[in-house]
Amino acid sequence: MHIVGGAAHGLADRALDSGAPAIKLDALSHGQRNDTGFAISVFDRPDPLRNDWLELERDAAGTLFQSYAWTASWIDHAAKAFAEIPLIVAGRDQTGRLAFVLPFAVARRQQANWLTWLGQEHAGYGFGLYRRDAMARIDGNMLRQIIDQARTASPDIHGVHLSKQPFEWDGLRNPFLHLPFQPLADELHAFQLAPDFTAFYETHVSSKKRGDLRRAIKALQKFGSVSMAISETPAERQEIFRAFQLQKSEQLAAENMASPFSTAALDAFYKSLLGDAGPGHQMRLAAMRIDGDIIAVDFAVRFQDRMYGLNRSMANGELRRHSPGRLLNYYLIEQACREGCTVFDLGPGAASYKEEFGSTEIACFATILPLSAKSVPIAALLSISARGKSAIMGHLKSSPGLRNRARELRLSIRQVFHRLLKGRFRHRPQP
Repeated sequence: MHIVGGAAHGLADRALDSGAPAIKLDALSHGQRNDTGFAISVFDRPDPLRNDWLELERDAAGTLFQSYAWTASWIDHAAKAFAEIPLIVAGRDQTGRLAFVLPFAVARRQQANWLTWLGQEHAGYGFGLYRRDAMARIDGNMLRQIIDQARTASPDIHGVHLSKQPFEWDGLRNPFLHLPFQPLADELHAFQLAPDFTAFYETHVSSKKRGDLRRAIKALQKFGSVSMAISETPAERQEIFRAFQLQKSEQLAAENMASPFSTAALDAFYKSLLGDAGPGHQMRLAAMRIDGDIIAVDFAVRFQDRMYGLNRSMANGELRRHSPGRLLNYYLIEQACREGCTVFDLGPGAASYKEEFGSTEIACFATILPLSAKSVPIAALLSISARGKSAIMGHLKSSPGLRNRARELRLSIRQVFHRLLKGRFRHRPQP
């Protein structure tokens, strides 16, 4: 195994500045072959793998969040802000072809250094990028060897916390199920698309709901000329993204929360993806306008044949009650059908609109492994927390009313914590 990267020494220096561990640069020989016949290398940058990575992802089992463009942009613009040091594992078969990529990071969390997925806190899924014929050959023994080799590269790793991992992808079993795992309560939703959006829409959306949406459009038209479109140029994407940031900040400020999309790291990360579409994925920023003013934004990224809905926003004011965000989301789904996408991925979180098109819930799990005495109590707490949330979600799913009240309670708790953190909490007596 070998740590490769043109900026490797500078990266190690920055790691020390951020409090995260520095990666040992002279770990092992390049391409150490393990018991399964794969030659394993470790990189601190994706650049040396670029061409092979892009070739792999054309038909790989993997998600948007393991694509080359997403990973490279995250490393360039956001990893340092999230106290992450990239540790990318690549496996090649006996012919030298790239068989898989595991985009890990060494992240500083809870006063310990954890092996996580790169961008784990912000990504929808934690997963590898696998050649389909090689995926079944990755067993528990091999994964343990990979973890051991990662610790050789970065000896200060105290534990493993790989979260948001789907149990299967495209019908293929996740190799990390060979290790001890903990089911998660996280709700991730996706639904199958159809080439004919009109028939698809009429099948899944009731006539009453369709009537409500037609009336919403008519109500919006009273305020001016209504249009919906997906941006076609980098300049348009920048304009729409700026509107999204403003709307999101105003929306979250009303809930006494700060918008993460306005932080310097995430601002730079997303703007790096807004230029000319890079290979392997394509950004879709849709906007609803009234007389040219943007009142709602919905954006997604296409990777392979799957459209990933990332986020949406709406302008404050009277127009919100006419559901511009919902209408724009339907428009984006229609465009995905026209493009030939087969799945629309709605990502994490529970919301009523996610169930309208017959979405299925994607079950996920976490790999939590203590590797040192320092990480044992933290790993235990992570496991207990995950089990507790899973048990609670099981009860909530059996009672829709209780589930809705729980969502409201979660929002209230988030607001209180935000006020505490911002120093704006004040006791208010009940009226």
